[in-house]
Amino acid sequence: MLLGNDDFPGSQDPQPNNPGKMKVTVFTRKLGQYVKSDFMIGPGQGIGSLAKVKVKNPVDGSALEDEVNFATGAVTVQLDFKLTVFKGNRRHETAAMMYLDDKGVLSTRIKAFDKDSLRYNELSRLADETKAALEGVR
Repeated sequence: MLLGNDDFPGSQDPQPNNPGKMKVTVFTRKLGQYVKSDFMIGPGQGIGSLAKVKVKNPVDGSALEDEVNFATGAVTVQLDFKLTVFKGNRRHETAAMMYLDDKGVLSTRIKAFDKDSLRYNELSRLADETKAALEGVR
């Protein structure tokens, strides 16, 4: 799910303990490193907000926990937890989210397609590399 400011919400998952809510992962950069954070959203709610993440301090290589603005400027319009889609000739049930982006454009993201997206997989890999680079760093 590409939104403004190089944010990429993806990985929508219905939440059994929070009916009517969906978990969305938003990616962005901090100090040149890709990071991600999960947010619970429902209809009418903004996608993303401030969250604390750890990155590597570029000056001394130490771990630095800092607040990052993951706000995308997008607002959730509707959630669908049982959308039927076809990938190839196979039928899948998946989650979908309709949202209004920061420019006023109504868009839809579909989990089954986002999970296969080259951009989503690239951002996941980059955020995971940031996290792995911090293992053992104080």
